[in-house]
Amino acid sequence: MKSKAQHGAGKNKIRIMVVDDHAIVRQGLIKLIETEFDLMVCSEVENANQALEAMGKQEFDLAIVDISLEGINGLELTEIMKLRSPKMIVLILSMYEGLFYAQRALRAGASGYVAKYEAAEKIITAIRLVLSGKIYVSDSRMVKNISDTTSIIDDSINTNKAT
Repeated sequence: MKSKAQHGAGKNKIRIMVVDDHAIVRQGLIKLIETEFDLMVCSEVENANQALEAMGKQEFDLAIVDISLEGINGLELTEIMKLRSPKMIVLILSMYEGLFYAQRALRAGASGYVAKYEAAEKIITAIRLVLSGKIYVSDSRMVKNISDTTSIIDDSINTNKAT
């Protein structure tokens, strides 16, 4: 686990934690993020236990969490993080593309879902959108499908309540 001192200090910067079990992915994300003047990676960890430990030591504005972690996976970790720090924004990073995983991430409390195949191109855009209160999902077709599915679920719930 690496702390703020190893990634630079700065006031009024968005404080980010990167959670991924692959060091090369963490390092790549950190390099991309730290090209932005207002973003700062304060901690990088490789598993859920280290992420929760880091949360106990400092506050983060945003966590970028790999969906596939050993032990507690990224979705379960997201739920725990949101319970402990409801204001913290979580962006899920995943090797899986598809509606199923994006929906599960959003249900777990994440504000966004980025497929690893496009992370280098889209991660800053995704960070900016979720920090502004919007939802980011890698593939715009998934967003439409999530919206459609949510409408169907809402309609089903309302129909069941009426009967």
